[in-house]
Amino acid sequence: MIIDFYNVQKELLQLNFIGTLRRISDESEKQILQVSKVVEVYNKKFLNPMLEVIKGFFKKTKYYKLAILADNLDKAWEAEADLSLQSEMILSLLEVSGKLQQELIGKNNLQIETTVILFLRLDIFKYVLSKSREPDKLTVGSHEVEWVSCKELLKCLVEKRVMHVLEMKPQDKIDSIWKDYFDFVKDDPIDLVQNACLPRPRDILLFFGKMFESACNNSRVKVNKQDYEYALDNYTNFLYQNLVAEMSAEYPYIRKMIGELHSRFTVKIEVNRFRELVNSYESDEKKASQLISDLFINEYLIATDKENNEKYMKYDDVLLAENNIKRKWLIFKRKYIYIMQHPRYARMKL
Repeated sequence: MIIDFYNVQKELLQLNFIGTLRRISDESEKQILQVSKVVEVYNKKFLNPMLEVIKGFFKKTKYYKLAILADNLDKAWEAEADLSLQSEMILSLLEVSGKLQQELIGKNNLQIETTVILFLRLDIFKYVLSKSREPDKLTVGSHEVEWVSCKELLKCLVEKRVMHVLEMKPQDKIDSIWKDYFDFVKDDPIDLVQNACLPRPRDILLFFGKMFESACNNSRVKVNKQDYEYALDNYTNFLYQNLVAEMSAEYPYIRKMIGELHSRFTVKIEVNRFRELVNSYESDEKKASQLISDLFINEYLIATDKENNEKYMKYDDVLLAENNIKRKWLIFKRKYIYIMQHPRYARMKL
């Protein structure tokens, strides 16, 4: 039934939602102009028959758990577009789970255990949370994947991906790969890449891909330090584009602000001068402070104390250090704390 349905509706299934509606409208005897009528025809000709096929399948199966995964939702997340509509779409996906449980009945008329899992970037989740009528329910049902404290697990994930690409067997040893494909003398390829990248699977896999790209382009049988430098330059540009993409919804001026920061302050900037720069783009004091905090969270910024050379990776730690300076009755106007770009971004070319 499923294969037959797919064969009949193959062209529609390969289109996105808007494309499907347009095709249905064009194929109608009389072109439909009202959106509600298009959706009505869509339900009658496409959605309802598909639901019947799914129901028919579950009535005959012994399995009673259904998990629906939704990924790549950030592709439609554009700061210039109407984010309220995009947020409504994501919230609607989250509401689908309960309705599915009501509609899907399995063998012996038993309800099927259903769950819907959405993979969202943290900035998108925060925005959707701010638009939700019941944010507490979303928070309870969410889990943040945080790789900073799971470096060994991250390494294991990368190794599994490498073994899969090379079609290795489970009993094969991963250590031989680092010897056969890399020429870094005493340096461990994984350690080198992890030190250069943010602790995220896609970043590390992208970096490895760029190293192999460079080695192939230069007809080298092993990846070496030149390929590492090539990957580092490419990764820096990726980081910048990714940072702008993730922050532009909440801070539309972020690209321009980073460009000014990069051109004017190539090494470091005193913390209060940096705040002046941010305030020239964001007049709301609370939001300006949140912007600086988010730049630290995204590891674009770090700070250092000139007095004791201590480094700060969080903006809250910077504020705490400033309060300590005040309590010691030191002249606050003296320049103690400086903000700078994380070394990962120092090679950035704008």
